[in-house]
Amino acid sequence: MTLFRSKSRMKFMKKLPLYIFFILMFCNVGFAEWRNFTPNDPTGMYTYFDTKSIKNSNGYTEVMTLTDSPTPGPDGILSFKVLYNFDCSSFNAKIIKAESFTKNMGKGEGTSRQLPEGWIDFDPNSVTYNLAKHVCDLSK
Repeated sequence: MTLFRSKSRMKFMKKLPLYIFFILMFCNVGFAEWRNFTPNDPTGMYTYFDTKSIKNSNGYTEVMTLTDSPTPGPDGILSFKVLYNFDCSSFNAKIIKAESFTKNMGKGEGTSRQLPEGWIDFDPNSVTYNLAKHVCDLSK
């Protein structure tokens, strides 16, 4: 019986690095890779996008964004996340999901927000319009 345990233990020990690799690989899946799209914003309101969330489907590009404010808004909100579906031909967007947070970088108490209906047409000088162009270029 001890010989069998010994052989089983040796097999396990030989495969241990492989098991550790898979565990670490799957642990890293949930982490976002936030890239600051507005690093020089004079107001200190920074907009980030998650490079790992960019997905293409039927001519549309989906991306998760996060906006951080230096001071809390009227409801004590310091940040919010928005999942956009961008139309890469017009740079309009549909909001799929929106959530606000009481702390910076999407931390603290989260609250789902009411979503606007249909497609949103952004001003060509807006951060969201330019973010749409950038994300659509990245997704090609």
